[in-house]
Amino acid sequence: MTRFFIAFFVTTALLLGCKAGSASDPVAPEPSATLTLEATATGAAPPTTASEPTETPEPEGIEVIGDEAFKTWAQQALTLIETRAPEAYKEVRASIKVIESVAAGSGMYVEEKRYAVGDETAHAPGYDEAQQLVWYAGTIVHDAHHSALNARGEPYTGKDAEIDCLTVQKAALRLLTDDPFFANYVQGLIDGADDPVNQYWNQPNRHW
Repeated sequence: MTRFFIAFFVTTALLLGCKAGSASDPVAPEPSATLTLEATATGAAPPTTASEPTETPEPEGIEVIGDEAFKTWAQQALTLIETRAPEAYKEVRASIKVIESVAAGSGMYVEEKRYAVGDETAHAPGYDEAQQLVWYAGTIVHDAHHSALNARGEPYTGKDAEIDCLTVQKAALRLLTDDPFFANYVQGLIDGADDPVNQYWNQPNRHW
């Protein structure tokens, strides 16, 4: 392994460490307000006053659990996927029912179709806001594919599943941004998948 790739992987501890798990895997939820929109019997939204805080509409079909900032950020990521990678968005819509803010760590709970997102996944440290949004959107595509594999009855964990999900993620990243940095980064993870040092999915303290 070259020194470059070793340095490349060190960044993985902050950026990447996917965990596809079952609904029984423990996740410590971040205390946050679960905001929902309710309709009246006639279908009209409940009346509000000017002094009441407004709520960010959730993407249709996907429930977002977290504070208002998290909900807005998740919607922006989903909109980016829908706009620039519509085929990937179809799988996201079919494979994720809930995106939930949690205190730490991240992972896909395939039986619930719930993507638990820690802050370091939603906001990749060290990158500007536009890059963070692209990275977050890419992780949504990645973990949606874990859920899709499970729905098809295929193995959704382990090296081969990770390579499959990374490949889908890389393809989406190439559409989400003209900057090749993150797509190249993910390709580096694919290339190094046989090296135990690079097998982030086996690391207990990963961020994603």
